[in-house]
Amino acid sequence: MCKKELFGYTQNNESVSSFTLTDGFITVKVLDLGCTIQSICMKDKNGNIKDVVLGYDNVENYEKQDVFFGVVVGRCANRIGKAQFTLDGKTYSLPKNDGNNHLHGGGVIDKSIWNSEIKGNSVVFTLVSEEGAQGYPSNLCMQVTYSIENHGLVIDYKAHTDGATLCNLTNHSYFNLDGHESGSVAHQKVQIDAEYYTPIDAESIPLGENALVDNTPFDLRKPTEVCTRWDDKHEQIQNGKGFDHNFVLNGNMGELRKIANVEAANTKIKMEVLTTMPGVQFYTGNFLCAALKGKDNADYPKRSGLCLETQYYPDAINNPQWCQPIIRKGETWNHKTVYRFSID
Repeated sequence: MCKKELFGYTQNNESVSSFTLTDGFITVKVLDLGCTIQSICMKDKNGNIKDVVLGYDNVENYEKQDVFFGVVVGRCANRIGKAQFTLDGKTYSLPKNDGNNHLHGGGVIDKSIWNSEIKGNSVVFTLVSEEGAQGYPSNLCMQVTYSIENHGLVIDYKAHTDGATLCNLTNHSYFNLDGHESGSVAHQKVQIDAEYYTPIDAESIPLGENALVDNTPFDLRKPTEVCTRWDDKHEQIQNGKGFDHNFVLNGNMGELRKIANVEAANTKIKMEVLTTMPGVQFYTGNFLCAALKGKDNADYPKRSGLCLETQYYPDAINNPQWCQPIIRKGETWNHKTVYRFSID
């Protein structure tokens, strides 16, 4: 059964709850604040307990943070160029919270307290983003369910609306499979099942094309230590200050398939990523700094965690050739992502 406990209080004196899920192999703690993955713990090759996601021990730091540790972001994850889009002939303006652009829905649902309901060994979070919130049209009712199956954390996303709007929800956990406190992920190996990626400009907005990964640092079709590529002279690596790019995933959108692997350098912990989404943003924590103390008083410097954010492509709404993150009245937006763990 899922266990609920008090985690703390917000600056507005709202209570924040934690929910613990376990199958005996992995133990996951999630919060109703930001629908956050606060910890994922398991034993390493030597039997030591390792927590493999970056995060905080207190509500205060989750409210202060600007790096999205563990939270669900949306309505539209990733960037929207020039902070505007056109839907059904009408142009909508959004807050500019990333230079000239709009990032991760403006940083609102990740700071909100979601409604929660325990269902067996699952917890279901719901939240309504009201019409006009952050400039988006229509009401969007979002549901995120966390559960554990086959040593994996399953994230099931659903949404519906009373009109037409954008929807592209993802989780923004930073993983370090050697332990959240262990420093750089430089020698962890990443493999992504993608023949193409989407190049970006200097503001991290996609150029609107799919480029082959062949003979580039983005060829991660075989397990690759990320440090061998993240300071490459390639223009795209320079634009992202490391990896911060969307990969065009092989397989069919809507079909749950394995799209990535991560291998620890020391603990022998492995993670498989499965999703129904068309893309994944691979980000190597290029802009992290130790501004706020993490769990167990840990520092989280640059590149101490990596993200695999399953998603529709960044700025897709302004690139009609790509799958569109549009939801309309009567439709259900439904996707699933799984982070599955094992020991080598």
